[in-house]
Amino acid sequence: MSSPTPEPVPMGSASDPAGRRTPGPRVAWRGLLLENLAVVVVFAVVGAAAGWCWERWVTPASGVVVDGTWMVGERVDGSIDRDSLIRVFGVVGTFMLVTAVTGLVLGVLVAVLCRRSELVSVVVVTASSALAVFLCYRVGLALGPSDPTAAAAKAANGTMLDGDLSIDQLSPFVVLPLAALVGLTVSYLFSSGVSAGAGEARRIDLGQPPIPPQAASPS
Repeated sequence: MSSPTPEPVPMGSASDPAGRRTPGPRVAWRGLLLENLAVVVVFAVVGAAAGWCWERWVTPASGVVVDGTWMVGERVDGSIDRDSLIRVFGVVGTFMLVTAVTGLVLGVLVAVLCRRSELVSVVVVTASSALAVFLCYRVGLALGPSDPTAAAAKAANGTMLDGDLSIDQLSPFVVLPLAALVGLTVSYLFSSGVSAGAGEARRIDLGQPPIPPQAASPS
């Protein structure tokens, strides 16, 4: 009597010892790729939205035109406008605050929702946060007032012009990436149990048998 022919296992899938069909390596890598593409898109969209918020919340400095030159923090009568000078620092400070909150929230969300590969997530978050802070700055700069130095060349003496939102320092642009990585790594540290469960799930996704409990936890 001939033995029954075993049922063929579809390509791209594997079966664990309990007889359950599990996705193979191709499906696992496809899921990892789609997951991290979604991370890049979300960072880009939220970064642009953060730029809109920055432009809405900040008040640019003002200045007066004198002989074709924009004099920031000065009034028409030649006196110093201290509030306007303070707003020069407010542009940078508001940008750093907005990007810090944005990066922290996004980093935590990635840590909670994307558990396929923590190492890949760190790399993708680093690159995506650089894109996010670039879009944040460019969107805010585009929505804000135009460059007053260019307008001052054609304006009459005594014309008051608002300054733009340009930032000539490098340090504010590293706030969002740093905040995102802090949110990501701290969330990983406080979710080691979830990370271990994700590692076991990845073994099954790649067609590997699950680790027996006695082997996973030494006596």
